[in-house]
This record gives sequence, C-alpha cells and structure tokens, in this order.
Amino acid sequence: MSKPVVVVHGGAGRIPEHRWDGAMRGVETAAISGWDVINAGGRAVDAVTAAVRSMELDPQFNAGLGGVLNVSGEIRLDAAIQCGRRLEMGAVADLPAMRHPSALVRRMLDEDCSSFLVGAGALRQAEEWGFEAVGTEALVTETRLAQWRAAKHEGVDEQRPVFGDEGDTVGAVALDANGDLAAMTSTGGIVYKAIGRVGDSPVVGSGLVADNELGAASSTGKGEDLLKAVVCQVALDRLHRGDMCLTAARYALERMQRRTMSLGGMILINPYGEVGIHHTSDHMSWAQMDDSLTKPLSGYQFS
Repeated sequence: MSKPVVVVHGGAGRIPEHRWDGAMRGVETAAISGWDVINAGGRAVDAVTAAVRSMELDPQFNAGLGGVLNVSGEIRLDAAIQCGRRLEMGAVADLPAMRHPSALVRRMLDEDCSSFLVGAGALRQAEEWGFEAVGTEALVTETRLAQWRAAKHEGVDEQRPVFGDEGDTVGAVALDANGDLAAMTSTGGIVYKAIGRVGDSPVVGSGLVADNELGAASSTGKGEDLLKAVVCQVALDRLHRGDMCLTAARYALERMQRRTMSLGGMILINPYGEVGIHHTSDHMSWAQMDDSLTKPLSGYQFS
C-alpha cells in the first residue's frame, strides 16, 4: 500500500554556516506547502508544484526570485515536471525571468502542447497563457549581483562555468493517496553561464524523473555532469533491480563521482513511499513530510 509523502531539496554544495537557518526554514516551509496539498486529498503533481513555488519565492535559493545571472547579466530559468502515471512531462529552458516557471510547466501538463519549450518559444507560450515575464530587475538580489560581478572580474570562462559551492537549485518529489508519483526541479543554472546554456534540471532522466512503476527523483549538482551520468534514471534502474531507495541514490551519485569527478545530491522515493536522501557534496538542504510527522524532518548533512 502506498504511503503518501513529500520530499524537497534546496540544492547540494557547501552551504555557508550563515545560511543554514535560512535554508532549513526554506525547505521546511516548502515541504509543508506540498504536504498540505496531499493532506487535502490533492495530486502529487500539485504537491510538487506548491513545494517548488514556495522555494521560487525564497531568495535563499537559485530559482525564480534569487536566480543567478548569466554572462550578460540576465536571469534565465530552467524547470520541469513529470507525472508518473502516464509519464507526462512539461519542461522549459532558457526562459526569461519569470517568478514561477513551476506554474508554467505545470500548465503544460494540462494542455495539448509541446512537452519541452526553450527561450523565445517558451516565453511566447507563457505569455499566451497569461504568465508574465517580469524582467531580471524584479528577481535579482544583491547576493546574485555580487556573484556575477566577481565572476566577471575574475575572468570566468563562460563556456566552462564553475559550479558554485552553495548549490541552490530546488526540487521536489511526491507520492499521493492514489499511488501517483511526481517530480519537479527548478533552477537559475550556474553563475556566469553562457548564453543559451542548459543544465540537467529540465531534462527527464538527469534532473528529474517520475514513473509510477519505479519511483520519482530530483537531482542537484553540476548540470553538465548530471546530464552525462543520467543520474535520476540510473537511480530508478537500481530500484528496478530491487535496491532500496537510499542504496539506489547512493549508487547513482557515487557512479557519477567515479566517472566525472563531480559531486551532487538526490531525493528519491518509490511507489510505496520509501525515501532515499543522499549527497556526495558537503551539504544538501532537504525536508520531508508524511502522515507520521507533526513537523518536517529536515537536514543539511544527511547521507
């Protein structure tokens, strides 16, 4: 029997001590937002959307408000959602600054449209549906502006962007009472990224995956290497082989580390509500809610 659950992450990396409390509050609030949907009898796809929306409003994270700047000083966003029932998905990449790319990809699940839209095409579809591109000025924070200026001053190569230690991409996975799984990931990418650069976050199999027969996952780390290693699909393949969730997540991330020398993190659940949370980076903020908990279970150094 399925045990409904919501798990979220706020990114893998090295979280500075002064950010610990804020990161914990952010993921706990997000987990509660998602669980409120499940607890009211809602769907997993709406639970992950609510959870990620909460983090897109929190400047602690690199999604929506507080997104990082590319080489031109613009916020460009990537996001995706997948429903495990029939593998429906919606994804956008290189989307001009918008408060809630999560809402846009959720809308894509309900519309007869392309599953993956990029740049001007994504913006055009968003505007047709009434979503507003607010511009970089509305979402940029002093912290992100300072990061961009530092990268520009240091002469960072835009074609070889450096994965920031703080790693604050956001993601969520959920299982509802109907046994449906869902996953969502949302990000601004990497500081000083090249124009048009897309990482793993909107790519099913790398940044996220949901399949009612196997499980749901959301990953975080250096997008180029998460793409190469197809980490989320590897984790689901391990579940298919009979691994427990933690074992599967650990295998996928350690394989990526072995093959690419890159670190990251993952949240993973199976169709029964078992949870696996693992990271090879120093930290990953995460939170979990289910009906056995009166408040979120959370952490930043769990592995």
